[in-house]
Amino acid sequence: MKKNLLLILIIFTQQLFANNCLDLDEKEFLTDLIAQNPSRLIELGWSFDNDIKQWKGIKFKNCSIIEIDLTDIYINNIPNSIIYAKNLKVLKVKIGRKISRNLFNLQYLETLHINDFYSIEDIFPFFERLQSLKELKLNTHLSQFPNAIFKLKNLEYLDLAHNNIKDMPEDITRLKNLKHLDISDNEYLKGRLDDFYEFEDLNYLNIENTKLSGNLITNSENLNYLNASNVNLNYSTVNISKSSNLEIIKLKDSKLKELVGLKNQSALKVIDFTNNLFNTNESFTFKNCKTLDSVNLSKNSLIAIPEFGNYPNYVNLSSNPIFDLTTEDFKKLSGVKSVDLSFLVMERVSKDIIYLKNCEVLSLESNKLETLPEEIAKLKTLLNLNLNNNNLKALPKVINQLQSLSILNVQGNNLSEFLMESSNLKELNLIENNFSKIPETIYGNTNLEVFYINNFELNKVPQEFLNFKNLRALYLPFEGYTDPVLCALEKRNVNIEQMYIECKN
Repeated sequence: MKKNLLLILIIFTQQLFANNCLDLDEKEFLTDLIAQNPSRLIELGWSFDNDIKQWKGIKFKNCSIIEIDLTDIYINNIPNSIIYAKNLKVLKVKIGRKISRNLFNLQYLETLHINDFYSIEDIFPFFERLQSLKELKLNTHLSQFPNAIFKLKNLEYLDLAHNNIKDMPEDITRLKNLKHLDISDNEYLKGRLDDFYEFEDLNYLNIENTKLSGNLITNSENLNYLNASNVNLNYSTVNISKSSNLEIIKLKDSKLKELVGLKNQSALKVIDFTNNLFNTNESFTFKNCKTLDSVNLSKNSLIAIPEFGNYPNYVNLSSNPIFDLTTEDFKKLSGVKSVDLSFLVMERVSKDIIYLKNCEVLSLESNKLETLPEEIAKLKTLLNLNLNNNNLKALPKVINQLQSLSILNVQGNNLSEFLMESSNLKELNLIENNFSKIPETIYGNTNLEVFYINNFELNKVPQEFLNFKNLRALYLPFEGYTDPVLCALEKRNVNIEQMYIECKN
């Protein structure tokens, strides 16, 4: 088998080099590279034909290799013959055993990504040779910063995420030209947040899931991405006043109480402040943000909805101590398409829900609601309604007017009847209610794809379930070993969930 594969490789390689303008040295390098993993290269779409320029993952300029991207292909070695790829500017590899030191003699190399290599620390001293390097990514089980990179004066992009680095050296401030810095998911990494003030040109900073401490004060007007999620900022000052062009800011699970400079932000698009200690005050406002798209403020200490400069597409306010929503609160959400008001401490929803006139996805899960206002029928754009784990004894009859509704979840309530019939309803969850049988109105929802119900015993499945031509998932309180309807549905590849049945071949 190995001999046949080698023969095929030789033939293909001869064909490959028959009609192209690469010099003999670069041909030798490519031959060595192919030999690292020929079967995998073929599997991932490398075409061994006469036109080398069609190879996936390789780019050429003036008959010379300038880019190699093997991030989807595992290879054992970077061969010594890489020195022949003298014009190489970009190299991205996933490598196992050995990196030739000749790599560090490529004077035009600007981008280097190395993944999975365990012995990277053996070649640390050679990095300083790569003086043209602008972009470096090492996901290589690092336990420390390679000190040689601090001598790379042209470095603009540094990604050391997903390693095992424990200490951030003070020398990192020497990388004055950095625009992109990612040291996230080094879960034991300690160092000073204060050092990031030195970077005046950063546009991307990700320190998620580290143990950095101190005061985080950004000093770059160009910063548009900041992620300090899962960094303990409980006793820290976080000031983004000078970074007024932020577009994405994530501070999830950071125990932060105050964010200085939030009023200065006008370009924010994505906000994730999940699980912090923010409360309702004048400084916690987004009224100057005119381009908001996604806002997650769940698990904070808000007692009212903050102001938004525009209507985002998604707003999550779940798990806040909001006892009631005023008319003004609902008006602030009137243009939002997806609204999550789950796990609040309110026991009713007022008729002001009518202001959610553009809402498509609404969650009111776990709010101790006993009734829904009839005004909910005015939400004509509503596609998905989550009423899980409330105290609803009945749904208002006007729910039939929600003709756009396709997903309805009322698990964990006190319903004993179900009146809705709609050709648009596709998913319906009635688990953990007070039904004694399957409601007859279910069969009027002719396009159901998913249906769950339980809390009573069913010895025979109604024939009407065969009329649901689009059904793909079903859970019923079936008590038995076999049922002709269930077996017929199983033949249609319907997922019969949590029900044991035996069907004849």
